[in-house]
Amino acid sequence: MPSDQSLDRDGKLQKVKELMLSVVPADGSSIGNVALRRELEARLAAEELSLSEEEYWQAHSTLVAEGLLVKGQGRGGSVRRSGDAASASDSASAEPFALTAAEPPTKNVGSRSRSRTATRDSRATSQPKKSGEAASQILS
Repeated sequence: MPSDQSLDRDGKLQKVKELMLSVVPADGSSIGNVALRRELEARLAAEELSLSEEEYWQAHSTLVAEGLLVKGQGRGGSVRRSGDAASASDSASAEPFALTAAEPPTKNVGSRSRSRTATRDSRATSQPKKSGEAASQILS
């Protein structure tokens, strides 16, 4: 397995950037910097590599500067894929689609002229009352 010494600085930065892009959700949702860094450290540790704070922030700022990641908010900060990065990763699996125009709504003259309240009131009073039954109260 590769060690820290076998990768040059540029090679390791490239690996961290690729790994970072693979961990940040492709659907455009954000991930906190703390959670992202922990995930990167775990994946790199499996390859017997370490990740310094400087290396993390260098990869982070490079991806933000390249427009592939967008900074977010939150305690410790967060990142999400930019629209360009999300569409680029989804382009291979995305199916083409076409938009079709919907038919305009038809107007029913008179049938919708009464308000909802008037309709509710008429339904409540249209039921015949039985003798000896108290009037019911409708709460809305």
